Amino acid sequence: MYKDIIRLLKSYNNVEYHYYSDNLFILSKITKYEAGTDYIKAYFSSGNITIHRNDRIVKVPRPANLIVDCVECYAILDKNKDSIVGYLLVRA
Repeated sequence: MYKDIIRLLKSYNNVEYHYYSDNLFILSKITKYEAGTDYIKAYFSSGNITIHRNDRIVKVPRPANLIVDCVECYAILDKNKDSIVGYLLVRA
């Protein structure tokens, strides 16, 4: 799945980062990214997410808390806690 994220970022210029928690909602377009041998750093308007090769990445139909049709969507899970740290998605 790590290579799928790199392909997603290379193939689309409209990839978005989405995160939702009780009192926090983030939905921002990815503006640029860096891909190293064991990490991907994706930048959005007010921050970034670093995805490590050993992080758990799961292809999902859409983010759990966002009703939207997606061409592709991936949940990024924290490698230590198995909790979702965000989604990378391309809207249909």
